[in-house]
Amino acid sequence: MKQTFMEEQKKVRRVDFFLHKEDFEAAYLGSLGFSTKYIESRTNLSSRKITYRLRNAQVRRADYRDGEGPSNISVVGCVILPF
Repeated sequence: MKQTFMEEQKKVRRVDFFLHKEDFEAAYLGSLGFSTKYIESRTNLSSRKITYRLRNAQVRRADYRDGEGPSNISVVGCVILPF
């Protein structure tokens, strides 16, 4: 049965990374560079909600994918040996 607009509006809540586990998990997984599809499967949030939460947490996954994030720089620094 399809939900009405008013029923859908009741589900709306504020994003709180300390109060709601799925908000924190979405931001954490995004900061590790996981895809939206993977985060969606773990948290049961829609892709739009995930994108919104990542933007609020100021997470830029492109930095991690391009190797420019802080964790990637430290890993690459340990792996590449100076010759």
